[in-house]
Amino acid sequence: MRSSASSSSADSSKLALANADAPHELLRALGIPYVVNQWWSSIISAKRAGGASLAAVAARGLPDDSRQAVLTPGTRAHLLGGTDQRETTVVSVHEGPRTGEDDRTVTSYELRWSEGDDVRTATFRRSGPKEREVGDTWTLWVSPDGSSVEASSPLSTWLWLGIGMPAFVLLIGALVRWRGRVMARASIREADRIEAARRRRASRS
Repeated sequence: MRSSASSSSADSSKLALANADAPHELLRALGIPYVVNQWWSSIISAKRAGGASLAAVAARGLPDDSRQAVLTPGTRAHLLGGTDQRETTVVSVHEGPRTGEDDRTVTSYELRWSEGDDVRTATFRRSGPKEREVGDTWTLWVSPDGSSVEASSPLSTWLWLGIGMPAFVLLIGALVRWRGRVMARASIREADRIEAARRRRASRS
């Protein structure tokens, strides 16, 4: 947890920027306003600024292939049946650091498949080191124009979004609340111990 000065309030009071696992109870008890950085996606969604925010994230070289809080047009097309399972061939592989994060790797795969007499191509980007080599056959869910490439079926994606993600969020929320309560109780016990020691010293004098 860290704090920083904020000019958003009229009196330029301090604002705490806290992680989700910080003891929020202590901040509330002390009357310190705070913002949880992991919950910014909710604010972005409420302001309907998901598209612009996601474009800004992608422009900075950050992940644009993982599942985001706001669905990309390609993922929406995939969920609505706009992709078909196709057997593609990897024709080139490029592995490099993510922009601004030299310790993280992004791999781009150029894919090719046949659609009747037409030969079509698509680019599939994934976080992490390369998993396929040039010439490998890869069965993926691809839209006819190659704008959407997914590794899982629409049903699997629906199950993840409808069941897996909410369950994961609930679990994390429960763990955060439990940890916050434990840390708050520990802080109170420590304060009581210090106060008891102070009283003992005062009684001896």
